[in-house]
Amino acid sequence: MKTYKTYISDLTSKPDWLGTYGDQTGKTLNTDFGFGPDGMYFVGNAGNEGPSTAYSVRTNWDISGRQACEVIFTVDHTGDCTDQGICFYNDGQSPNWNWNPDPSRIAFSVNCPTLYIYGTNKFVNNSGEYYGNWGEGDSGSNVLGSGLYTFKVTYNPTAGTVTAVTYEGSNTSGAVLDNIVLYQKLSDSSYRIGFDADNDGLGADSFPAYFKSLQINVDDAYEVDLSPDHPETIPNYKYDGDGNLDTAIVESSGKRISIQRTSYLELIDIYGNRKVVSSKDGGSLGIVSDNFLIEQEYFNRPPVSQSINYTQSSLYDPRMAIATKETMINGSAAESRATGTVCGGFEYIQIDLNGVYNVKGVVIGCDWFGPNQSDPFDTNLPGLIGDWGKEYTENKNVEYSTDGINYTFLFNTGTFEQPIQTYNVNIKTRYIRIVDATGSCLSLTEFYAI
Repeated sequence: MKTYKTYISDLTSKPDWLGTYGDQTGKTLNTDFGFGPDGMYFVGNAGNEGPSTAYSVRTNWDISGRQACEVIFTVDHTGDCTDQGICFYNDGQSPNWNWNPDPSRIAFSVNCPTLYIYGTNKFVNNSGEYYGNWGEGDSGSNVLGSGLYTFKVTYNPTAGTVTAVTYEGSNTSGAVLDNIVLYQKLSDSSYRIGFDADNDGLGADSFPAYFKSLQINVDDAYEVDLSPDHPETIPNYKYDGDGNLDTAIVESSGKRISIQRTSYLELIDIYGNRKVVSSKDGGSLGIVSDNFLIEQEYFNRPPVSQSINYTQSSLYDPRMAIATKETMINGSAAESRATGTVCGGFEYIQIDLNGVYNVKGVVIGCDWFGPNQSDPFDTNLPGLIGDWGKEYTENKNVEYSTDGINYTFLFNTGTFEQPIQTYNVNIKTRYIRIVDATGSCLSLTEFYAI
């Protein structure tokens, strides 16, 4: 079970874990920004449209550069461009508000009716990921109207991802409207979170942009100390020998973690998987997160993008892209570059992990935004070439194999209630494929193992 340290506020007054930084942004507390009965508010422009120092409200404590966190917040999108946003920035930096990538932070921002994640040198919206400034990529499709919306923004520095999910209404039980992922991370030093809003040119007399609630979940973590102050002798598991070793012990969430003074770190998860890595005797290994994401390969988990190959039985149209790491692992379900097969016979799209891994989930995306084009080959609007819809991803069987010859049924995709869905599994495999043997076509916008 994953555990978090959680910070929650209705923002009607300033919680003690948030600080105000108007002295750095040139804004005045209780005039340009503040807290009141309707929540945390911001009036006027953020940083005069940037790039300039912004985010007048920030967390006042450090998060380790190895810890993941979720930021869940509800906003009142009362006007077309009451543009609320948050950022992750390394402690010691001055984060800029900028409608472009900026090296000072990674930011999630409402941009009128569209959602963006702006990285340090690239950005993503629901049309895809682009390098360079805002005007150099597709502007994305509209998501927001007028009303309350909730966002869950997750920064995972170990995986190198920032994910933003948009929900309709005042909590995460509402309908999923958007799901985007940026593949980027900050430096490994500690980081903080900033909050601001931009009223898109409206002055100090404009209505405020409100944050109605805020919750921050930080991975439960602990320092692993190998110093002589924390020794204990226990029987060692047999890694290149056996016997009693002088060992430091840490437990969290029912899992035993032992630091062996002979320079081995042993982790055991709830499935009985073990991983031993080298560490320096007498020193500190640093932060070990409860989900064991010190390194991506812990417990032999599959690679997110490296060393993955894709094959497919056919390609519907040569103007479509074939399945690759770039098209199948990008967090977007509205793109013309994803793939589809012809209709008829036995059709499949397959992942080869190039090794047997412990797989705990399979991520699959459908063509959520089509068919909605008068011209089925017009790629200027959302939807795949060929005027697809989510039905070409629904009710498909997923199978797995360790040898690429003998396959076992894993699950059926069922119906899609959101553009990208994660199916929880617990298997050891090398190959995963989604198949159709009914004579229908098969389309995918996202497909990978975790």
